[in-house]
This record gives sequence, C-alpha cells and structure tokens, in this order.
Amino acid sequence: MQKRVKRPNALEISPSVNPALPLPPRSVFHLDSRKRMSRSEGLEAVFGVYCEGQATMDGKSFAKLSRDAKLLDSKLLTATDVDLTFAKIKAKAERRINFDQFRDGLKIFAHKKGGAYDDIKMAIMQCEEGPVLSGTRAEANKLHDDKSLYTGTFSPTGAAMQRSASRKGLRMAPAMTPDGKEVDHAMLEKEFGNSLKRHFEYYCDNPAQDSMDGRYFNKLAKDCDLLDANLTATDVDLAFAKVKKPDARRITYMQFLDGLSIFASKKGISLEDIRVKVKASQGPILTGTVAEANKFHDDKTLYTGVHAHGGPSLASTIVDLEKHLDRSPSDVRGVRKYQD
Repeated sequence: MQKRVKRPNALEISPSVNPALPLPPRSVFHLDSRKRMSRSEGLEAVFGVYCEGQATMDGKSFAKLSRDAKLLDSKLLTATDVDLTFAKIKAKAERRINFDQFRDGLKIFAHKKGGAYDDIKMAIMQCEEGPVLSGTRAEANKLHDDKSLYTGTFSPTGAAMQRSASRKGLRMAPAMTPDGKEVDHAMLEKEFGNSLKRHFEYYCDNPAQDSMDGRYFNKLAKDCDLLDANLTATDVDLAFAKVKKPDARRITYMQFLDGLSIFASKKGISLEDIRVKVKASQGPILTGTVAEANKFHDDKTLYTGVHAHGGPSLASTIVDLEKHLDRSPSDVRGVRKYQD
C-alpha cells in the first residue's frame, strides 16, 4: 500500500530555507537573518504607505498594491483571486488586516503563482513610493487656457473675475477712457463737479441713500438715448458690475461718473458728449397704458340704479331689534306705565 504524502500548505513554506539542501554555515545564517530583517522592515514600510495613515489595511488597498506591484495575470493570479485571498486571511467580522495577515496573503500569492516568496516580497517593495495614481489629462484648449481671450462677464474686467479677485484680495483693472488711459477721479470731480449730481439724484429710487441701483442705472442710459449698437443693455449691466464694490448692490456718485466714462469708451465719444446727454434729462420718463374712452363710465348722466343717486352710502344702516322693541318702563306683568 502506497503511503500518502501530505502536500505542504502555502503558509508553511519557508521563505528562505530549502529542506532538500544542506544547512549553510552559522556565519551565513547570521548574514541571511540580517538581510531578512532589512527586507521585513522595507515590506512593513510599504504596508504602512498603503494603509492610508492607519495601522491596518482594507481590501481596496490590498488589491491596489497587488496591481501596482504587477502581480496580477490572466491565469494564475486574477483580481478575483486577490479578493478571495483577502477574505481568507482576514479575521471574521473584520474588514481590515494587520501586517502578519498581510504577509500570509503574500505567501498565498507565491503559492498560486508557483514562485518564491522572496520574489513576491521584492515586487511589493518596489512600491515604496506609494499608490500609483493615474487619470485622464485634458488636451490644450486656447479658449480655456488663454484668459486674455475671455469675453463678457469672464473677461479680465468682468463681474465674475471681479468677484474672484475680491475673494483673493486683488485689485481689478480700473475704468478706462476712450484713449486707453485710466480714469482719474480727481479729474472727473474737477471737470464735472456736482453738475450731474442733481440728475444722479433723479434716478436714485431712495434719495436718502444717495446711491443708485442697477435697474435705475440702466433706466438712465435708456432715457438719455445712450444705447446703440456699441453700447447695449448688457454692456450697461457689465459697466455697473465693474464700477460697484464686489459686495455692494448700489453705486455712489463717483462710481456713477466711472460708469459714464465706460460708456464714452464703449461708444468712442468724449466724456463731454455723455455729460450733455445726461444733463438734458429731466428725470425718469414714466410711461403707461391709457384706457380708451367709455361713455358708460365717463358720462355720469347714463348711470342707473343706486349710482344715479350718488352711489351707495358709506354710513351704517344696520337694523337691529332695538328699533323694533318697546323698551319703555312697565310693571311686572309687562303693562306699560304711561306718564301724563
């Protein structure tokens, strides 16, 4: 009868000693033990890198380390085998493994691939720099990368860029005159002074605040006939967003003058021409729908019913029991007492 030979388990395979070979000298044993100790420290360092700051490793990091070490193939060790190995080495009711369980998993890898345990350790130690991260890199796009090509509210002087610069503590580009120079507030105040102050107050919905909102700023541009192909209603809104403070909804008189200088720059005319048009304004132009003539409403001689006699009375005509009952004095039987 043939004697059955027990096949060794993957966890029982010694990583460095082959029982078929003679034992090496004691000095070689000491060198080999120091080498194993350094390899164990390097393996533990890689384990710590993939633990994401914790003392134990989860299944996702275990599978990631197997991929980064290029241990997977299509036949001997697949991604499913890695998951099954993790489920085998971890403790019941646990979701993470410690370093000793991790080494047991590497021994199972060596057994499945039919290789040496040291080869698996060397492959794992090549990942000492940590997880390999990869992603899709977008191609260059000049309309996105070159910010000088931005238009509208995303232009360097637009409202969106202004809000972004305000959060970062940057200074936005100032208003420019038609000849490309920065608007000088002192020059504006000297040239215009308070000549447009009264017209500015015309369009302040609340004169007590001495400030103007965007709706009336756009209304002023329409009433003063400033809008054309070069200066649209959208341009007026953008100019308002540019001159106001990032966290404000209204503009002051000096900011209003900055807005007029932007109008002049957009239209390609002088500030004096803008001033003349604004000064000609007598306040907001209010328009509404006028009802057509209706004789049944306008000619009161045609009224009928209660409306022919002046309409219903606003005085109270409520009738109650007090006007229908006799409240004069009476005896116990209810007989009135007449007085002579």
